[in-house]
Amino acid sequence: LAFMLIQIFAHGFNARKDTKTPVKNGLIAVVANMFFNLILVGIFYLLKWPLHAALSVASTCSAFLNAGMLYYALKRDGVYRIESHWKVIGFRYLCGNLLMVVVLVAGLQLYQQDAPQLQRIAELLLLCMSGAVAYAVGLLLTGFRPSQIRHH
Repeated sequence: LAFMLIQIFAHGFNARKDTKTPVKNGLIAVVANMFFNLILVGIFYLLKWPLHAALSVASTCSAFLNAGMLYYALKRDGVYRIESHWKVIGFRYLCGNLLMVVVLVAGLQLYQQDAPQLQRIAELLLLCMSGAVAYAVGLLLTGFRPSQIRHH
């Protein structure tokens, strides 16, 4: 999500011929990414979690920081603001994502890494489908309806 938002918000600056702000924010995000890497690798090491996951989480955190800074600058300049209906949609997507994460984490507890390859493939496919269904259920439970998607 953060990486998509960066692309969307960067176009707002490019349209105004302001290429400096996205570059400055990007540099701040790179420094923040290094900081997040150091902190999260330490935390993941202590928790005995996979260290490569810490790098992914750090990249995501710095991307959200970058997107937030870009949005703040656009809002400050009166170019863009998030309208109330986007907050409702964002809440629905957040709920769908949270339910999906719960289902995936629970499903991973059942995943058998020592099983034969065909069984692991089947379990992984089932896990992916369960996550997708959980996401859709989370959206529907919060009031999202497929008819709300508009094609432009």
